[in-house]
Amino acid sequence: RGCWVDLSANELLDDGAALAAMRAPAAAAALGGCRAIHVGYPHLLARLQGDALRNLLETAPALLGGGGVVRSVDLNGVADSADRSALDVLAPALPLIDLLHANLEEACVLAGVPPLDEDAAVDDDALRALAAPLLARGVAVVAITLAAAGAYIAVTDDDARLTGVGAPPGELPRWAAGPRAHRAAALPLDGRANANGAGDAFCAGLLAGLLWSEPLSLADVVHRGLESARERVDSARAERAAVA
Repeated sequence: RGCWVDLSANELLDDGAALAAMRAPAAAAALGGCRAIHVGYPHLLARLQGDALRNLLETAPALLGGGGVVRSVDLNGVADSADRSALDVLAPALPLIDLLHANLEEACVLAGVPPLDEDAAVDDDALRALAAPLLARGVAVVAITLAAAGAYIAVTDDDARLTGVGAPPGELPRWAAGPRAHRAAALPLDGRANANGAGDAFCAGLLAGLLWSEPLSLADVVHRGLESARERVDSARAERAAVA
């Protein structure tokens, strides 16, 4: 894959620059009708935190075609700093985040608890305790990846908060009437694992599941995320795809 890097972007990118790019006439054809906005790694973006992150997530949907836009945030570099806690980076934006993804270590930092060993058997109660404060502050869906142990996903109990999160726009997802949490084991690999990009691929799969033309069960949404991650990290599958 090709890659373009601007080494100053982490320090300079802010909500104003992102929104200006969306408003540019040249962007209209590409952005019209988009149903998701995805923000990666706000803890590494010095000027896209707190109120700036909230402003981006609050303003962008109108520039992407209006209602039914899923707002997702993927985390990396989560740590407390001298001037603000890791949770403060997200706090003003939490009520607007439809899908928040963190790995186990990042979720522990946000919850302010000692790290849990992802190689040990982390029970569902511990995972529920990590997701609960984020759901209570307005996040609709919290997804926690557990490396080789799979993934855990928890959904708010507030049905009104779920309206518009997924397909079809404006309706409650099918899983709103069922269990509000699901844990799934990792899918088996055919080759060696290369974890580079696993979280990004998992988020892409979750978004695809949420925006599927037909409403999917919560278990199906998680499975889409795990399938996407497996296609990315399984060396044997990647080699077969390259040959094809």
